Amino acid sequence: MNHRKSSKLPAYVYAIAGASGGISNVLLLHPMDTLKTRFQARSFSLPGSYYTSLVEAFYSIVREEGIWALYKGMGPALVGSMISWSLYFQSYHLFKSRLSSWGETSLTHFTSSTCAGIVTCLVTNPFWLVKTRLQLQVKHKKSISSDIIPSSSYRGMIHGLLSIVRQEGWIGLYRGIGPSLLLVSHGVIQLTSYEYCKTWFLYRNGDWRRQRDRTLDVTESLIASTFSKVLASTTTYPLQVIRTRMQETSPNLYNHFLQSFRCIIQMEGLKALYRGWFANLLRVTPSAALTFLTYEQVIRLYCLVFHINE
Repeated sequence: MNHRKSSKLPAYVYAIAGASGGISNVLLLHPMDTLKTRFQARSFSLPGSYYTSLVEAFYSIVREEGIWALYKGMGPALVGSMISWSLYFQSYHLFKSRLSSWGETSLTHFTSSTCAGIVTCLVTNPFWLVKTRLQLQVKHKKSISSDIIPSSSYRGMIHGLLSIVRQEGWIGLYRGIGPSLLLVSHGVIQLTSYEYCKTWFLYRNGDWRRQRDRTLDVTESLIASTFSKVLASTTTYPLQVIRTRMQETSPNLYNHFLQSFRCIIQMEGLKALYRGWFANLLRVTPSAALTFLTYEQVIRLYCLVFHINE
């Protein structure tokens, strides 16, 4: 969305568009997120405690836990995703408008997305924490990636949040916040590269007057969002693995960021930092495309309904 049109749209439009995109991708792609989380958490150092392929993981989970196990953690994932994308896009455009004097530059996109990412991370970390623990929760079995048996089973999002506060204190809601804050770089890389692709699509014909007020069409949005997500996800994936290990149970081997990093490298090798990468790529590629496509189309629909000039 260019600056001219952006100035005409109220902040809640970006919030609704972002939330719509976040909800749509969770509803359709949550099973892949569960598979990714299981891969990230399972340790090579514990024989028999990890999956060797996506197909084996899928059939193993369905056979041992039932089909609905693939949807564990969907409640906090929906709430977290709705808040996350809504807050992220709204904050991004707010910061971007504050920096309007800088113009439509990469520095503007970088700074705006960084600030928006930090705000979003601080608000939503508790929801991602509960989501991760629910996805790793296996009834009557040990914790997925360690020999520590979880002290309790969460019955859902609210019970999980209350249990964490009761057992670990309020600070427990922010386990993994270190890599989560570093993962702000994921959003920065994604949104900055998306904006770069978007600008290229809008102005590639050189006719600035004709192109400046239109949104991306479906194909352009899919290409831009897919490229930006793959780039961001591959670059920052090790941080996701470390965060998952830190969020599993408490206490465990992964209490601090550097400690977690050292433990993974020493016990499992560098390849463990990319464990589940392919499962993640199968999830995030359509996820990003769906999120940004929904986002762009909701804004386009708003402009059509309220007759905002194209």
